[in-house]
Amino acid sequence: MDDRRTFLVERARGIGGSDIPAVLGISPWSTPLQLFHEKRKWMEDPDGMVEENLADEKEWHYWGHKMEPLIAERYEEETGRRCMPCQSLVNPDHSEIRCNIDYLVYEDEVVGVMDTKNRGGFSKESWDEGPPDYLRAQVLYNAGVLNSYGARGEHPATFGSCAVLMGGNRFLWGDLKEEDGSLTDPTQGVGLQFVEAAFEAARNFWSRVKHNDPPPAGPGDLKTLKLLYPDDDHNTIDLPDEAYGLDQRMSEVSMLLLRYRKEKEEVEAKLREMMGSATFGRIPQGGTYSLKTQKRKAFTVEATTYRTLRRMK
Repeated sequence: MDDRRTFLVERARGIGGSDIPAVLGISPWSTPLQLFHEKRKWMEDPDGMVEENLADEKEWHYWGHKMEPLIAERYEEETGRRCMPCQSLVNPDHSEIRCNIDYLVYEDEVVGVMDTKNRGGFSKESWDEGPPDYLRAQVLYNAGVLNSYGARGEHPATFGSCAVLMGGNRFLWGDLKEEDGSLTDPTQGVGLQFVEAAFEAARNFWSRVKHNDPPPAGPGDLKTLKLLYPDDDHNTIDLPDEAYGLDQRMSEVSMLLLRYRKEKEEVEAKLREMMGSATFGRIPQGGTYSLKTQKRKAFTVEATTYRTLRRMK
């Protein structure tokens, strides 16, 4: 448990490989503002965040850690490469740039970095075209940290690789392609152009965290904004000029939603009328609707406070 505590604290002291997709805006799990909010919480209350994370860790955390060596073993069988567990690394010039590399990979005299993932059976993650973008970014960033840490001499990391176990019974692996910037300059390491841009983005993002300067909100940030500003302060402020355009767009979108909601209700009413008391209804050209009786358990809603955005005259 002490090792896990140390890992959590160290990871919060900068931008790691698992953070860089969110920094770049390509993460399927987090937005830049969500990551900013999390990093600020770690900065302001590290002990409380450690306890919160330890209490919130689920069964999949446990199995993800346990399955790592088995996934690496299967990777070795498939590729003929040799895997060696790695450690937490920190860029010697910028301590906020850091990473946790799962494995170093050796193929003859060539060195690479490899990240393992353990995905559930209901994961919608597609590997049809190789590792997804967020994972490519993570691996290249990790390789860049490794090379800046001192491996840039005789054998820099010249490729990145990923391995995933899907649903407990489907193994996939892939190397980063040429267009990702890998293997373009064996003397400098993988994806040098991407790494430099990612490092700059990480430094800029960490500067925002330190100075409490949040990045602009995006489509997935409503929940985060509600956490950041849970209560109003009874003040009236003048909004910037940009608010006029947003106000016009809000009105347009609201009208469209109202229109399509009415259309949906009309279509649903006609389908329900056609089905009557039937449980299933087959469509002539294929497909089936279901209209089953559902039971909802009674429950009591606890009192909460919340803020609602309304357009006033």
